Amino acid sequence: MQTCQRCRLGVICQRVNSNTYYKFLVTPGGVFGPYTQNIGSARTWNLGMAGFSPDGKKYASFHAEYTTVGGLDIFDFDRCSGMFNNPIHIIIPQSSGFSGGMAFSPNSRFLYTANIESVYQFDMDASNIPSSQTTVAIWDGFYSPSPPFGTYFEMMQLAPDGKIYISTGNSTFHMHVINQPDSLGLACDLAQHTIQFQYFYSNGLPNHPNYFIGCDTTSSCTCLTTGINSPQSHEELQIKSYPNPTTGNFTIQFNVQDAPGEMEIYDVLGNCILKDYISPWSQFKQVNITAFPSGIYFVKMKWKSGVAGVKVVKE
Repeated sequence: MQTCQRCRLGVICQRVNSNTYYKFLVTPGGVFGPYTQNIGSARTWNLGMAGFSPDGKKYASFHAEYTTVGGLDIFDFDRCSGMFNNPIHIIIPQSSGFSGGMAFSPNSRFLYTANIESVYQFDMDASNIPSSQTTVAIWDGFYSPSPPFGTYFEMMQLAPDGKIYISTGNSTFHMHVINQPDSLGLACDLAQHTIQFQYFYSNGLPNHPNYFIGCDTTSSCTCLTTGINSPQSHEELQIKSYPNPTTGNFTIQFNVQDAPGEMEIYDVLGNCILKDYISPWSQFKQVNITAFPSGIYFVKMKWKSGVAGVKVVKE
C-alpha cells in the first residue's frame, strides 16, 4: 500500500485465524511499527489475494474457504492515517479447493473476483456493494493442453496496459484477459484463454503496485518532495509508437495520467477511422489497424491535462 506522503510506504498483512491487521510504515528515515487494527472478518489459513484500488481509497482481501468465514472483504482506506473503515464481507462459495484472485479496475470503480469457475464484478460506487454483484464470465470448459488441466479463473492482476490478466491455477498454456475493466457488466469484455504461451506456466503473475499515485491532496497530510514523478508533475505529454513503420499492430507508450483519456486515429484526409478508451494509470495502448490500407496515420491522445500526437506509418 502507499500512504498520502510520497516516499512513505506501508506494508499490511492480516494475521491468520484473526481479524487483526499488522501495519508497517516505511519512510526514508526507517521502518516503523507494527501498528495493529482489529476490523472485519477473521481469515483462516488458506490461499487468496489482497490489494488496493489504484486511487488508494479501497482495500480488498479475498481468500477461498468453504465456510462463512471465507470470501471477499472490502474496506475504505484512509491514506493519511492508514486506517481501515466501513468493512463489508461478501460470501463467495467455492466450487473447488483452489482459491480465486481479485483485482480493481484502473478507474477504481469495479472490483473483480472469482470462485474458480465464475468471475464476478462489484461496483464500488453502488449504495449496496454486495447487491451489485454481476457474473461477467463462466468457465467455458476449455482445457489446456488437455483434461484435467482446465483453464479456470485464478490469480488476477491489473497490468500497465490497463487490462486485467487472469491466470488459470493450473499448469496450462493459456491466460484470460479483461479488455475493458472500467466498463459495467458484460461490457468489460472478459476474453477466455485468448493469451497463449509457448510453454506452460503455473498460476503466478507479477505484481504492479501504483507507484504513480502521488500525494492525497484531499486531506491535510503533509507531502514529501521526491524525485518520483506523479501524473500532476509531468511538464508535457509525450507519446511514442513502436514498431514504426508497422504492418498494422503497434504499441503506443505515454505518460501516466490519473484520469481516463481517449485515443483517436486519423487518415491523411483527416477522417477519424478509430476511437478507443485510455485507462487511467496506464502506460501502454496496443493498437490494430491491419484492416486499413497502407499509408500515414496520425494518432491523437487526449486527456484532461492536454493532447499529444504521433505519426504512424503502415507499410
